Amino acid sequence: MDTTIIKNVPLTQYNTLRLESLASLMAFPHNEEGLYELVNRYEKSKKIIIIGKGANLLLSKTKYDEESLFVNLRLMNNIYNEDGFIQIESGATLSEMAWFAIENGIKNYEFLEDIPGTLGGAILMNAGTYKNYLGDLVESVRYYSFDKNEIIDRDSGKDDFSRRNSYWKEKQTIVIRCKIKAEKGDYIDSLNKVLEIKKQRFLKQPRNFPSAGSVFVRPEKDLKDLVVWELLDQVGLRGYAKNGAAFSDKHPGFIVNIGHAKYEDIIYLVELARERVFDKFDVELKLEWVVI
Repeated sequence: MDTTIIKNVPLTQYNTLRLESLASLMAFPHNEEGLYELVNRYEKSKKIIIIGKGANLLLSKTKYDEESLFVNLRLMNNIYNEDGFIQIESGATLSEMAWFAIENGIKNYEFLEDIPGTLGGAILMNAGTYKNYLGDLVESVRYYSFDKNEIIDRDSGKDDFSRRNSYWKEKQTIVIRCKIKAEKGDYIDSLNKVLEIKKQRFLKQPRNFPSAGSVFVRPEKDLKDLVVWELLDQVGLRGYAKNGAAFSDKHPGFIVNIGHAKYEDIIYLVELARERVFDKFDVELKLEWVVI
């Protein structure tokens, strides 16, 4: 089987909140065939948890026993040009993807350079900013279907992506790779855009403490988009801390690990925010993170 399996893997480096946890089993498929064999061997006996860099991820346990099998796709990280498109495997990071595009004179991927995470999770969550989404650039997705136990190629349709959601998240799937658009651009222009994006994010977002990105999906009310950090600010949560976790002073839309944060600290802040925002604005906040 084209897969490496390791026991007792610390998960600190596999979640961007840097919570301390341990995976009793973690598998690293080397390729599509290895992934297929792995899933078929263990699907019925173990809970399979797909993981990349662990962005947008909240670990709820300090140890996951051997009933859980973490499957890390980082070894499946090839990116290449093919027939006027870019093919990218699910384990490649969004930064690697953006720089491949830039170095090959392809535009429209600059916004992804500073977003943590890998392509697989980014497809599921339709990663992006308030103006740009990965789903807008995807031509097709190759994935494993748990329901059908087969690998499927699906062309991307207009209804396959929505805000922080996708067809592949709604179904039981593992993204293997995707084909994305390759529109000719200018290297210097793209480089300048990346530098400006990084500058703005460093100015506006917390980078001095670990985080898992935006906590909540941007909500709507009366057909209008609301800004989460403004809601949290108005209910007094900027800088609010619970032990080792806190809403960022710089941007309260982020919860940061200010020192040995635990799941219980973070989920307390999440529920407090939901309660206060609902009581004041009659708005329900939806968690953007995946809890495992």
